[in-house]
Amino acid sequence: MSSIPLAAVIGIAYILFGFLYVPILIAQLITVIRNSQTTVIEIAFRLTQFFVAPVILLLSGGILIFQGWRLDPMLVFQQILLLYLMAFLVVRDIQRLQTKSKVRTIRLKTK
Repeated sequence: MSSIPLAAVIGIAYILFGFLYVPILIAQLITVIRNSQTTVIEIAFRLTQFFVAPVILLLSGGILIFQGWRLDPMLVFQQILLLYLMAFLVVRDIQRLQTKSKVRTIRLKTK
């Protein structure tokens, strides 16, 4: 019985993050567009993030799943570090979204 290479597991995690990141980005984009103080540059940045980040995650995940067995241990370590970075960014975006919704709820209650 052969074991699954670590790079393939990281590739699966990238693909999951890619699919989970899309609804988060949609919610952030809606929040940014509804905010009256939002600049055009911020909307453009969020749109770019919406189209680029999931595509990069899905492509990287696919490459790691199909070609990950060829990676040197140093490159696998680098992919682990990138996975931690992606997890941190996804969790940070979720917390920002929850914080903004709580602030909006408090503002509506005080008016």
